[in-house]
Amino acid sequence: MELKLIDSKGKETKKTVSASDNAFAKDFNEGLIHQLVTSYMNNGRTGTRSQKTRAEVRHTTKRPWAQKGTGRARAGMTSSPIWRGGGRAFPNRPDENFTQKLNKKAYRAGMRSILSEIVRQERLTVVEKFDVETPKTKKFLEKINTLGVENNVLILIDEFNDGVRMYGYYDNNKFLICCIYRL
Repeated sequence: MELKLIDSKGKETKKTVSASDNAFAKDFNEGLIHQLVTSYMNNGRTGTRSQKTRAEVRHTTKRPWAQKGTGRARAGMTSSPIWRGGGRAFPNRPDENFTQKLNKKAYRAGMRSILSEIVRQERLTVVEKFDVETPKTKKFLEKINTLGVENNVLILIDEFNDGVRMYGYYDNNKFLICCIYRL
């Protein structure tokens, strides 16, 4: 498979980059991608919510009224889950585990499917040389704008220099992520 190459000014060149059909020519597997995204989002969750059980709620253990003779239903404690202000029967705990395991082969197949779909939609751009002269966010954004990128950007570069470093930036509905990745 051949991918189009653009220069650092954002103009298309006549050169192409050969890419593996194994990574960029797979079918779109919606179920697998759904599994991949949900496991990614769930693995990022932390258990921070907490509720009290009937034992943890601060109430007296005295009976609200006598068992017999009042004509009302029997009641043992005001901390019962039935009562207003009582504890929860099955409360949320901060040690709850939200992780979902995804097999390595399934993860790789899902990533290949996503990359293939991005190539089919012509959203993948290969730049001949990507460098910024000074490590300033303003210069970095100017460089992105000269490339003609409109939406979210994930930049994968093969070498580290002072001009391009780890960026995570949000500006005018553009979320830019730059990371070093050996191609």
